[in-house]
Amino acid sequence: MESHRKWLLNPPKSKPIPADFGIENEEPLTKEELNAFLEYLYLLIRGKIEFLEESEQLYKLLTADIDFKGVLKQYTLPDETLDYSQKMTFGRKDFIRLLQKSQGYQNALREWNAYQAWQHNRNPARAEMERKSGFDLKHGMHCIRLLRSGLEILRSGSIIVDRRDAGDAEDLRAIIRGEYSYEKVMKMAEDLVEEMDQVYQESTLPNRPDLEQINNLCIELVEMQGWK
Repeated sequence: MESHRKWLLNPPKSKPIPADFGIENEEPLTKEELNAFLEYLYLLIRGKIEFLEESEQLYKLLTADIDFKGVLKQYTLPDETLDYSQKMTFGRKDFIRLLQKSQGYQNALREWNAYQAWQHNRNPARAEMERKSGFDLKHGMHCIRLLRSGLEILRSGSIIVDRRDAGDAEDLRAIIRGEYSYEKVMKMAEDLVEEMDQVYQESTLPNRPDLEQINNLCIELVEMQGWK
């Protein structure tokens, strides 16, 4: 919703070029080169805290609770991290600076390509709907539906697929019809997320899925089909 609204209100004007990011007399690093270096940086960071007892929670945070490697690859390294990254990896300062510029360029290029694909693949009727309302109404409806379903799962441990049974089918249709503004839908979503955070603390659901039960179910379903 937010990406499409941003493109609707302020679409990219032109395809980014390396010079836009201060890369003048050299080639920017490719996405593969960036990912290889950032993978190396991630391993160094992880290695520095892996065996420190006082860093056990931080290690768990980096390796399990959040996708820290994904964060490294998705966002441009801030200026304040460049010296530390250079010292940790024994890289040249000019290379670290090129790395940062290349990240900015590749991120902008990715955004441009995503915008072009969105423009090319949009359903004309849905595009007109977005133009009139200022956001993707279908995405808005599904956002609210999924958040409400999440709350139901946390509270009861079961899923209500048919929203007529849940009692909010007409309300969801109202979003599709454009009866709610973008700001109203986003406020509804924010309130649901806040409520979900509270309900999560009281939920009786386990913190992790029962992988053994899931694997046994998969095997049972395969065997029911007669596959070996």
